Amino acid sequence: MLEYISHRLEEVKRLAHCITVLRDGHLIATRKAGEISPNEIVRLMVGRSLQDLFPKKNYNRDEPLVGLRHCLAC
Repeated sequence: MLEYISHRLEEVKRLAHCITVLRDGHLIATRKAGEISPNEIVRLMVGRSLQDLFPKKNYNRDEPLVGLRHCLAC
């Protein structure tokens, strides 16, 4: 058995038969390379979906986001 450690997920999927994900020194999962997507590998690596990293926020466009009072240049 040959071990290969990398964060280059497409390369790992091309070379490996099985993929094992470790996080903080703990075994998280082992899957067959053909049965796991790069997005799923990342989710296992970081512990959450990448979509949760920057969730969409709804802003009321009728209200200012930033205001300025007591402008010295005015």
